[in-house]
Amino acid sequence: MSETNSDYENENEYYHMVEDDNFNDSDNSDGEDYDFLEQLDNLYEEDEWHIEADKIPNKYYIGICKRSNHYKSQYLLLNSISSKLFYKTNYATMIAYLKEYSIIYVAEPKLEIMKFTPIHEDVYSVVIKTHWIRLIQRHWKKIISARKHIYKMRGTIDSLRYFETHGRYPYGLNVNPILYGMLCEYAK
Repeated sequence: MSETNSDYENENEYYHMVEDDNFNDSDNSDGEDYDFLEQLDNLYEEDEWHIEADKIPNKYYIGICKRSNHYKSQYLLLNSISSKLFYKTNYATMIAYLKEYSIIYVAEPKLEIMKFTPIHEDVYSVVIKTHWIRLIQRHWKKIISARKHIYKMRGTIDSLRYFETHGRYPYGLNVNPILYGMLCEYAK
């Protein structure tokens, strides 16, 4: 009988120790969460002048936005960050900061460059400029690869011989694509 009681007490001690270990682990994770939230609060205090300031029309901002159903599918500015804090903070912390202090919950925030265009005094509408930057980069990459191909073709023996006799390169190799007119397909 005494053996069973001691076994029972040993089991209780074991479970009590396991519960204490779990409790201590959760304290550590709570402490880490607290430290992270403290870090976000420090970012807010550092950038408070930017957040509280009135936004200037036709000025560019870095931040997050969300499509509005109420205002003819325009994008609304949810939160922005100053350029000083943008260069100082790592990307993951910046996204967490923008998400935490946003006026509307966004499940997967995406950092954008936006041009502020107000609809009304209290409605902060924006035009996303990051989309156009991506298009320009994509087309410029194609132009660079076309230029490399032209330079490679100009180096062939036939092209060099043609250049020596005629003073220009063969058809298709005498003009390099440039930045001007690169987005003409979007003008339609």
